[in-house]
Amino acid sequence: MHCHGLRVRARRVATWLRLASRRRVRKLDIEVPSQTRFLFVSPKAGATELEEELELPVWDEAVRIRLTLEQRWQLRLRLRPAAVFVALTDLHVSLATMEASELGTLVSTQCPRLTNLYLLVTLAAASNLSIRSDSLRSLQIRVENVHRLQVVAPNLEVLAVSDATEAHGSKCVAASLLQRFDRADVLKLSLNLCVRTRTVGYTRFVNETTKLPMCETLRLRVSLGDYYHNLASSMLHLLRSCNSTRKVSVKVDSSLPMQRYSCLLSCNCRLPESRKADDITLDALEEAKITFIRSSIEEVQFVEQLARCHAPSLKKVVINCERCSDGPPTPELQEKISRMFYPDVDVKFNVITY
Repeated sequence: MHCHGLRVRARRVATWLRLASRRRVRKLDIEVPSQTRFLFVSPKAGATELEEELELPVWDEAVRIRLTLEQRWQLRLRLRPAAVFVALTDLHVSLATMEASELGTLVSTQCPRLTNLYLLVTLAAASNLSIRSDSLRSLQIRVENVHRLQVVAPNLEVLAVSDATEAHGSKCVAASLLQRFDRADVLKLSLNLCVRTRTVGYTRFVNETTKLPMCETLRLRVSLGDYYHNLASSMLHLLRSCNSTRKVSVKVDSSLPMQRYSCLLSCNCRLPESRKADDITLDALEEAKITFIRSSIEEVQFVEQLARCHAPSLKKVVINCERCSDGPPTPELQEKISRMFYPDVDVKFNVITY
């Protein structure tokens, strides 16, 4: 169910929810589009938006519930304490405000069969959040206004955490949660190297990613803004934790401005030792795939340092370049990159068009 318009009230959505519960709907999708839907920001101090409450009824037949709500509502989802979603396996809640205790109770005790959980929510007050579930297999979560996030899910297979605490100066919740896992088959990380907190931001990034879970495959998606931290330094720092990784994939986001500028020379990411890979050992690495939007100096520098890593098992390197106004890498540049690696390493170049 898609609702169009900007002045939809919570009471109207509440009517739809009650109707779904009475008719024992198995799969429910409600989406309330908003002009600010893609801008996940904290409410401004002194905001006068009317705070509305929305009660989520419970019915036994519900298997999947997906709610994309109106951020301006400042909603609180409330459940009757004794109610249980006995069949619910998929829960998606986006753009809502919830009490930390109610959210924790919902996931931990009121959804005993929950396997897939997606949360993009704001806590009503700065709080700790604890989620415990023996059934949970996939967790995608971004929580605003959280001090500490604890997840106990012994059967978790997929974890995607977007951190929303940097602006408050607190410890990176995503990084601290990531360090609780020892091993993963596939580890996917999205990194934003935009310069927002200057040298402090990069130092925090380094300190909080010194230990990554052991993984067979590492997939990195990197976002760069008009001002950004050094790409090679950031990638090499992560690779120091990847001695057991067999496949590495790095994709630099294509949504880049035409002009890009590096951060201050005083930043640690600019230190020469941060861009050297001679001490990095990647014994298990067999394949590396790198996707760029432009063949910039820093992107080539990262490839050059990757070639300097001790990777005796490396057999294949794939360089994907997205077609843009700069054009694909010149034959001379392709030849230069190929010569960076040992002769037995197969280096391929692809130009991706959309």
